[in-house]
Amino acid sequence: MKYDNLTLVNKCLDVLNEDRITSSEFTYEFPQKVYSMCEDVYYESMVNFDDLWKPGFIHVSADGGSASTTTGIEANTLFFVSRTEDATNDYTQRINFVDYNRSTETDPELAPDYIPMKCLDIHEFVRMQDAVNGSYEVTELSDNTAGESMVKIRTDRDPTYYTVFSLDDTEVLMLDSYDSAKFAALPAARLRVFGEKIARPTNAHDSTFIVDDQNWPGFLRDCQAAVYAVYKDGRSPKLENLAKRNKVYNEYAKTDRVNYGRR
Repeated sequence: MKYDNLTLVNKCLDVLNEDRITSSEFTYEFPQKVYSMCEDVYYESMVNFDDLWKPGFIHVSADGGSASTTTGIEANTLFFVSRTEDATNDYTQRINFVDYNRSTETDPELAPDYIPMKCLDIHEFVRMQDAVNGSYEVTELSDNTAGESMVKIRTDRDPTYYTVFSLDDTEVLMLDSYDSAKFAALPAARLRVFGEKIARPTNAHDSTFIVDDQNWPGFLRDCQAAVYAVYKDGRSPKLENLAKRNKVYNEYAKTDRVNYGRR
């Protein structure tokens, strides 16, 4: 049997010999402390780092040429990488590949012609773009001081390369070129981006929310033991172990934040 959060908290209150609460009392301070410990136990007991990686297609949105307020600076091949799967789960993307749909059909999404693009690290990308001659426009790689991070973008051919970098704490995907005779700005719909998403699972802080897990009897026992240990003994080895795990997790997530398409 699976329990919603209200039932889970009440079963933990039972081992403390405390009165059960109603759904309207779920948001009170003490029930929320109990619930928070249950949430921590879930992370510590049920989640493995390998399970956090979720392969799938990644949403990107076109900047629309508005990244800079400097006259003459465009951003027609710049795309923001989606950082969230929904309103509660923050993800970091590991981009594995980016394809470009070069279809010339009236509706390219119904008649796609994808070609793979090569990933370059930011240093290679900038050096290559510095050598561009002929038809090009200028894009900024930073929203800070105008002129400090300009890069040329070809405007006479379809894109071949891409790079990924951070722009004011937002992950950005930039392409080396686009055909301005076809597009005023390259549409995001022309890109197919695939990668891996890493996230800390989150429980909704709602009394009716049910955690999707199969090992409920063991999970419930762990929650009751942790709550009892904290309120009766003053400490919980399980939650102390979680604190150590979180430190490792944070370092892991921080150092492995973005992969520029390479394995």
